[in-house]
Amino acid sequence: MFGTPDGRYSWSKAGSQDAGVPNSEHLSSFGPGIIGLWVNGTHPMLQFSHHVRALSGDAPQAKSSPTGTTSDAAQLIIASDGRVYVLKVASELRPRRRIAAEMLGMRLARRMGLPAVGAEPILLTHEAQRRVPQLRGLKITGEVHLALEYAGGIAGAVIDLPPALLTQRPRDVASRTMMGRLAAWLDARPVPRPLYWRGRESVVDSDDEIGNNRYRMGLADFSGCLCGGSWRLRPIDPECVPHAAAEESEVGLGWQQRQASFKAEHIAAAIREIPADWLSELPLPLLRALPHELEWRARHLRMAVAEPAHAHRLR
Repeated sequence: MFGTPDGRYSWSKAGSQDAGVPNSEHLSSFGPGIIGLWVNGTHPMLQFSHHVRALSGDAPQAKSSPTGTTSDAAQLIIASDGRVYVLKVASELRPRRRIAAEMLGMRLARRMGLPAVGAEPILLTHEAQRRVPQLRGLKITGEVHLALEYAGGIAGAVIDLPPALLTQRPRDVASRTMMGRLAAWLDARPVPRPLYWRGRESVVDSDDEIGNNRYRMGLADFSGCLCGGSWRLRPIDPECVPHAAAEESEVGLGWQQRQASFKAEHIAAAIREIPADWLSELPLPLLRALPHELEWRARHLRMAVAEPAHAHRLR
C-alpha cells in the first residue's frame, strides 16, 4: 500500500494521457486490496458509516446468502457525509466492470442534463463487511464500491411503481424520450427506469392534478449500460430509438446542444474519474477506443433522429 505521510492514500500515479485512459503500467500499480481515501487523487472519497436495510437485487441470477440477503442486493446505507445512499457492492454476480459502466452512464446522463441520481465510489472496509450482518457472507470483491444518491433524501418517499397520473405527466415526456435515446447511445438494455419521490415544494406551477406537481422524477438503474457492463457496444437498434418530437422542449433542446458539443475528450475525462481498480480487467485498446466510438454513435444517433430514413444505416 502506498500513500502520503498523513495516511491519505491515493490511486494517482503517472499514466498515459492517450484518450485519457491509464496505461498498463498505471493499472498494474494497483494490486488486490489497494484502497484509498481519495478518488484517483482528486477529491475525498465517501466512506461507509451505517447500514439501514437491504433492497432488491438487480443481477440476472441473484443467489441468497446465509443471512437471507441476495449476493447482488443493493443496500440502503448512511455514508460519512451523513447522507443516505444506495450501496451496490462489487461481487461475483456484479463485477467491478459493471459498476464502472453504471457509474459512467449515470455521470454522462447528468452531464447531458437528464435527472439521473448522483454516483460516487465509496470505501467499505473488510472490517465493516464483517461487522454488518447483512453484508457478512456475501462474496464481495475489494473495498471500493458504488454509492448512488438516494432520491428524496432520508425522508424521501420513493415510488418504484408510479401510477399513471405520474407516468403520463406532459412535462416528463421529453425527459423520457431523451432517456430512451441515452439508452440507445450507451447500449443500455434494459433502459434506465424512472422513479418518483415526493418533494417538500412544487417543482413548477402546472395544470397537473392537485399534489401531482410535488413529485420529482429521476432516473435510476443504469446497470445495463455498455452492454450490461461488458464494455463491448452492439450496433444501435433503430427500433430502440424514440422519435417523439421532444426537441421543441427545454429538456430536448438542452440534450441536443450538450450531445452535439460532447466530444471524445469529455468522455475520456469521465472514464478517468472511475477508480482504476474497476477497469483493470478491461483491455486497454477497448478503453482507449470507447470515447471515440461513443462520439461516433452520438453523431449518427442525432442523424437518425433528424432523418429516420438514416436509421437503417446504423446497423
